[in-house]
Amino acid sequence: MNKVDHFLKPIFTKKIETISIGLILDQRKHVDYIKSLKETEILNDINELKNEVTVLPAAIRVSFSSDKFHLYFYRTGGTFTIYEWEKLRHATGSSNFAKHRKEQEKVFDKVCATIRELHEIKAFNIENLKKKLTGRLDLNFSEFWKQTIEKLRHEGRAGTADSYNNAFNSFSKSVGFNISFSNIGFDIVDRWTSKMTDCGLSQTTIGIYHRGMRVVINEAMRLGYIELNQYPFGKGTDKVTIKKGRSKTEAYLPISDILKLKKYDAPDKREKHQTKWICEAINMFLFSYLANGMNLMDICLLTYNDHYFNSMGKELMFVRKKTEATSDSEIQIIIPIIPELEEILNHYASTPSKDNFVFPNLLKGETNPIKIKAIVKDLNADFGFRLKKAAKEVGLSIPISMTYARHSFATNLTHAGVSERYISQAMGHSNKNITGGYIAPFSPQKRIMFNSMLLIPE
Repeated sequence: MNKVDHFLKPIFTKKIETISIGLILDQRKHVDYIKSLKETEILNDINELKNEVTVLPAAIRVSFSSDKFHLYFYRTGGTFTIYEWEKLRHATGSSNFAKHRKEQEKVFDKVCATIRELHEIKAFNIENLKKKLTGRLDLNFSEFWKQTIEKLRHEGRAGTADSYNNAFNSFSKSVGFNISFSNIGFDIVDRWTSKMTDCGLSQTTIGIYHRGMRVVINEAMRLGYIELNQYPFGKGTDKVTIKKGRSKTEAYLPISDILKLKKYDAPDKREKHQTKWICEAINMFLFSYLANGMNLMDICLLTYNDHYFNSMGKELMFVRKKTEATSDSEIQIIIPIIPELEEILNHYASTPSKDNFVFPNLLKGETNPIKIKAIVKDLNADFGFRLKKAAKEVGLSIPISMTYARHSFATNLTHAGVSERYISQAMGHSNKNITGGYIAPFSPQKRIMFNSMLLIPE
């Protein structure tokens, strides 16, 4: 017999007209943990959970139906294990559990009184309840979006903040500047999407803006400002589908074209004033391509860390800047220094020294994250301009940019028959499944063998 559901029952419940209220343990962020307990064949004594350390937040669950089902969770500020929750339920006298029970009861009574007050003046709805309980009378979705952008800047994620800000500006110009949480839904996002399309924005840009908004909406839902039935994205006639835009496989160079660029980079041209700036761009492109498709931000921040010296100068290692703030665990990307990559390092890189930048001339000593973002943006544009000049010189009609290096790495290794698992690992992609997390990295010999294929034409 398994009594987990019994142990998780609300401690207090109340009904006010059609509104159901209960003091519960909020399981929404602990679904896997609860599921594992429920799968235990025999669990009928609360003492069997005495040593469990997972805590769940206490919350007051408010639900009711009008034209649709409404659900709101108000956190009480308390957190408890399931064992503590069951002890709380039966606590009496002057014990610590009884004290905590009274504290939770006070919050529960406050919520119930607020609901009754709003109901009596016919003003009860989830948004009014939130305002009464939180005191955030001036917070709306537009303000919440702006707060999210500022938080990203504070975390040093300037690129993501800029992207979200562009999306916010587009949204505000299209539908208004002080949008309430209750107005968020399919209609307003659909209206915004139509205006973006009318203004000539590409499907790629629209998709980027939608994904930025989706993150903000998900966070607002987590905090209880937006209800599940308001969620605007998904499949179906009453949902907005987020477009993927142009396939990235279009933006790649076959190995034969990459060799044409490489051939341009002759020693004499590196020294001539008229051509050395083009050679530098080609070599940064080739470095990116041969270094597992490393983007320019990561190239600028690349250092000679312990891994470089432990490998006797045979490998570089870094954590991809774009994912370090959002990945559940640190994903280390290892780059084998094949001869062609070593030749670029010998000419353009600094002398190896512990924790020094590999290419210090790119950032010129700048350490401010926002200013670094601006420098990298300018470098991307500058290198792109030079690469287009180089392409013209060698007879390529493709408008090359640094982005092509990353897509070319993945595409050319795929065409060479290299396993998707190596390519994914080399580029720092998250594991597609749990099993992937148990697969050891490829050996240094394998890494060299695979990356050497990047310059062998089909």
